[in-house]
Amino acid sequence: MVKRAPATKSVRRHSMDQTPVFDRPRSKLNYREIKRRSIIAGLRMMKAPAVVALLVNLVFSMQFLAITASNSLEHLELFAGDCSVTRAEHMEGRKTMAMDVAWGGESMDLMTPEGFIGAIYHACRLKPGTGGLAAPVCSSFVYLNKGTSKRSPSNPCGEESFPSVFLGNTLACRTLIIIMIIHALNGFWLLEQPRGSMMELLPVFQAFLAKIPTFRHSINMSCFGAPSQKPTWLYSGHSYIDEVDEFQPRWLPPVEEVAQMAVKYIDGSGKQRVKGGADLKRSQSYPLPFGRALSQLRNRHAAQLRSEARATIKHNLKNYKHVPRNVKDDAKWIKQANLGPVLFSVAVFMAKVKKDQLKKKPSRPHDQDTKLKNKESKKGKDTKIAEPRKSKKPEGKDKRDKQDKKEKKVKKAKKEELTKECQKKDKNGKGSMKEKAGDKKGKNTGKGQENDSRKERQATKEMDSKKAKQAEVTRQPALRPPPQRRVSFKSAQSVPYDPKSAPASLSSLRTPSPKRACISPSATSSTSVPESLVALRKEASEKGITLEAYMEEISRQELEHSVEEHMKSLLTEAKNTENEDEAEDMDEDELLEEVEPLSSDSSSSTSTSEVGSNSDLEDSAALDTEADQQEDDEMEEQEESDEEDDKDEEEAEDLEDLEKEIDTLMSEPIRGAPLVPAAEMTKADTMPPNDDKDDKDDKDDKDDKDKTQKTQTPGQQESLQKVVAAQDAAQGKKYGEFANANSSNSKSQWDKFCRQCMDRKKFPVALASTYVRDKLDLFRCWLSMSEDWSKVSVEFERRAECKNTNTRKRQGTKAREILKKYPEEKAKALMKRLYDRGLWYYDPDFDGDTEEIFYYLNAGNELKREDITSEGVALKMSEAGNKDLVESLTVEGGPLQCGALPDADAATDAGKKNLVESITSAGVAVAKPKPAKREPSEKLEPKSLLELATEKMELCLQKGAQARKYSISLGSLEYSGDLAQQMLQFSNKMEKIYRNLRDLVDKKTNAEEPYEKFFQIINEKIQWYEKAEAAAKGLQTGLKPKKAKAKAKAKSKPSATKAA
Repeated sequence: MVKRAPATKSVRRHSMDQTPVFDRPRSKLNYREIKRRSIIAGLRMMKAPAVVALLVNLVFSMQFLAITASNSLEHLELFAGDCSVTRAEHMEGRKTMAMDVAWGGESMDLMTPEGFIGAIYHACRLKPGTGGLAAPVCSSFVYLNKGTSKRSPSNPCGEESFPSVFLGNTLACRTLIIIMIIHALNGFWLLEQPRGSMMELLPVFQAFLAKIPTFRHSINMSCFGAPSQKPTWLYSGHSYIDEVDEFQPRWLPPVEEVAQMAVKYIDGSGKQRVKGGADLKRSQSYPLPFGRALSQLRNRHAAQLRSEARATIKHNLKNYKHVPRNVKDDAKWIKQANLGPVLFSVAVFMAKVKKDQLKKKPSRPHDQDTKLKNKESKKGKDTKIAEPRKSKKPEGKDKRDKQDKKEKKVKKAKKEELTKECQKKDKNGKGSMKEKAGDKKGKNTGKGQENDSRKERQATKEMDSKKAKQAEVTRQPALRPPPQRRVSFKSAQSVPYDPKSAPASLSSLRTPSPKRACISPSATSSTSVPESLVALRKEASEKGITLEAYMEEISRQELEHSVEEHMKSLLTEAKNTENEDEAEDMDEDELLEEVEPLSSDSSSSTSTSEVGSNSDLEDSAALDTEADQQEDDEMEEQEESDEEDDKDEEEAEDLEDLEKEIDTLMSEPIRGAPLVPAAEMTKADTMPPNDDKDDKDDKDDKDDKDKTQKTQTPGQQESLQKVVAAQDAAQGKKYGEFANANSSNSKSQWDKFCRQCMDRKKFPVALASTYVRDKLDLFRCWLSMSEDWSKVSVEFERRAECKNTNTRKRQGTKAREILKKYPEEKAKALMKRLYDRGLWYYDPDFDGDTEEIFYYLNAGNELKREDITSEGVALKMSEAGNKDLVESLTVEGGPLQCGALPDADAATDAGKKNLVESITSAGVAVAKPKPAKREPSEKLEPKSLLELATEKMELCLQKGAQARKYSISLGSLEYSGDLAQQMLQFSNKMEKIYRNLRDLVDKKTNAEEPYEKFFQIINEKIQWYEKAEAAAKGLQTGLKPKKAKAKAKAKSKPSATKAA
C-alpha cells in the first residue's frame, strides 16, 4: 500500500519552518522596503513623472545610505540660512535636518548631483505625517530683476542664457521634486516666495498644481519681528496654513532702523529705475518668532496629519498598481531640472561600486564550512565527498567539458561506494541486491528495471539514515560549536549545553515548549490547560472565533488582569506608606521583578512566546517523533475540513499584514485615529469574554430585562430611552471622537494605555483609584488629552498667603459739612482749590444746585494685614480653554482688562484724570489694540489650455503691432539693413498664429499637442524679437541727437539773415 505524500505545512497550521502570521515579530518586516513602496505608491497616485520614482529607487538601491526607523527625520529645511525654523522645531523635540550652500561643500548644494541626491535621501528619511520647508533662490523671480531676467507673464522662464535665470529655474524644479516626495508621505510642506514672484507661472509649477492641491497665503514678515515689511507668499498642501497668523507675537521690540530694500534712481536716458538695496540680501533670513509660529501650527495639527498619513498610505498601497506610470512629462522635467548630469553621475558611481564588489571575492569562512559538514552529516552523506558551491559556470566548450568530466568521476565514486556497501550487506546474510532483483524479475518480468531502481533508492536511504544516527551518537563536541539555549526572551541569558548531561538536569534551562500551558478565559486556575495547538484550535472553533482572535483575547485579558493587580498594589502602598514620593520613585529592577511573571505570559499578538521558537520545536520533534506524526495527521485532517474558509482568512491576513507594515512605517501609534462608531461595531467587537458563568449571568440579565420591560409602561420606557440618549450625548460632548473608544475598536491605543499604567514613572499614583473604579472612562479621558498623563492629573493644593493692603480714599462731602469740620477761611480756600481742579460733582437729587455740590475730600489711608490659608483638590488640564471666553473677558472694557482705568464720576474730564492721579501714584493706560486682519488661504489652480491660449493671442497682437511700428520707422534708414523687413515678417507670423489659435479656441479643442506646437513657436519668436527690439531702440536713439542738431541749425539760420 502506497503512502500518500505529506502535504506542505501552511502558515496557519503553525509549521516548524515558519512562524504564524499573528506571532510574526515586527523585526522581520523590512522598514526600508516598506518606506520605498509607500513613497512609490504615493508618487504613482498623484501621477508624478516617472523620473521622480526612478530617483527614489536609485537612492534606496544605495545600501550604504541608511533608512531605518532609528535615523528617521521629522523636519527638513532646504535653503535654511539662519535656521530659524529648524531651531524652533528642534526646541519642540523633533529630529531636524537643514541644508544650505553657505555651509560649504558639494553635499549642501542642490545644483550638484551629490547635493540633490542627498536632499532626496533626507526627504525619504522623513516620517509619514511630518513636514519640511523650502525657500528656493528668488532673486531672478522678483520685479527688481525683470530687466536682467526678461521674465514676464507670457515668458516666465525668462532668458535662460543668463546664469542667474538658469539657476533659478533649475532650483525651482528640483525643489518641486523634493516636495512631491514629502507629499507622498502626507507631509506638511511649505514653499516660501516673496509676494509677486513669478515662480508659480513656470510651466513646471503649473504642472505641479495640476497634480497636488496647493493653497497660498499672504503674510508680512514684519508681524513676526522682521526689520522690513517683506510681503511673503506661503504655499502649502493644507488649507489651514492661514492659521499661522494666530501665533503672531503679541509684543515686538521697537525697530531702530528701517531696512533699505529697494533704491530708486534715474538712468542716463532720464528714466526712473529700481534696484536692490543694501539690506535686500539680509532680509532673506526668517525671524525666530516665524519659526515658532510654524512649529506651533504643526503641533496643533500633528494628530490629524498622522491619522491622514496612515489612511492615505494604506489607500495608496492598495490601489497604486492600477494607476499607469506618467512617462509623458519626463522630458519636460528632465530638461527643466537638468537631471541628465545627475543620472549620469549616479550611473557611473553605481558601476564603480559593482566593480569593487566583483574585485573583492568573498572567501568562505571556517564557520560556514563546519555548518555545511553538519548539514551533510545529518543527511547521511560523507563529508569528504561534499564540495563547496561554485560561484559561476565556466564559459567556453573546453571548460564545460572539464566540468562534465569531473562530475562523471564523482558519480562513479558514489556508485562504487554503494556497491561496496551492498556487498557488506550480503556478507552479513541480508542478501544481495542483484539476487532480490532477479527474484522479482521472475515475478514481474515487465517491471524489473523499475524495481531495481526503487530498491537501490531505498537501500541508499537506509544507509544514509543509519550513518546519520551513528554520526549523532559518536559526534564529538569539537566538530561544531556548542549550542546555546535561552533562559527567557527578556533577559536573553545564554547557557552552554553539555550533551553528556542528563535530560532531567537540563529541564530548568530549556525555554517553554510550544505545547506549554495556556490559560483560557473560561478558567482562572491552570487545571484545564490544552496540551497542543490543536486543542487551542478546537477550543477556538467551539467558541466561534478564529485562533488568532482567541490568542489575542487571552493575551489582552492577562494584561488587563496584571494591570488591575498592579493598581491594587499601588493603592495598598499608598495607604501603608507615609511618603508617596519614595513609593513613586521605586527602582526599575524591583518593578521588573514584579511585572516579569505577568508580562512574560501576557504578550501581545505579535510576540512569539505563545507558539515558541523554531529551535525548540525542532528539539521537541527530535525527541518525540511518534507524537509529532500523530499530531501531523490530526492537523492534516483538520486542514482538509477547513479548506473553504482559508480563502477568506488569507484576505484578512493580507489586510493585517498591510496594517502591520504601516504600523512599522509610522513607528508610533496614531493619535487621533478615527474610531468605529457604536452603530457600526460588529458582534466580534462587542463580544463578551467566553465564559460559562458569564453566559449564565448574561441569560439571567436578559430574563430580568424582559421582566422589567413587560412591567414598565410605554411612558416609562420612553423616559428611560431619553435618559440613555442624554447620557450618550453628554459622553460624546465630554470626549468628542473618543466617546466610543474601547479595547476592541482601538487595540493599539489600549495596549499602550495598559503599558503606561504599569510604568510608575508615567502613570500618576493618584489616578489608581480612578482606574479601579472606571478604567474605560479614564482611557477615554487619556485619549482626549492627546495621550498625555500630565494633562490628566489630580492635584492637592494647600496655600498660605499673607496680604498687606494700603488703601487711599477720597469721599464726597458737601459745603456745609466742610464748614463744620474746618474754619471758614480754610474751608473756602479748600473748596476753591477742589472746584478749580474739577474734583466735584452735582448731587443727583439737586441737579444744577450750587449749594448741593459734593467736593472730593481726602478720607485718609487704611493699612490692613490678612493671613489666608486654603486647601483644595482639583482636576487640572494643562491645555488651553475656551479662547472666545478669554477674549471676551480681556477685551477693552471687559472685567479682566489689563491696566483698565476705573470709571470716576467727576464734573469734567480733567477732573476725572486728577481724581485718579490723586488716588494712584502713577496712572496706567493701555493703547487700543488694532484688530488683526486674517486673510483666508486661497487654493491655486493651474491655468487651462483655453486660458493659456487667450494669453498667447493677446501677446501675439501686442508684439506684432510693435514690430510693425518698428518696421515702418526703420524703413527710411539706409543703415538699418534687413531689420525692417524681418520685423515685418515677424508681424505677419504673429498674425497667422493668432488666427490659428482663435480657430482652436472657437472649436474648444482640449488636446495639448496643437496648442503646445504654437506655444513653442511663439516662445522662440519672442526670444528673437526681444533682441531685435533692443537693436531697433538703439538705432532710434541715434536719430534723436541728429534731429536736435538739425533743429538748432534751422533756428540759427533765420536769425543770421535778420542780422545781415
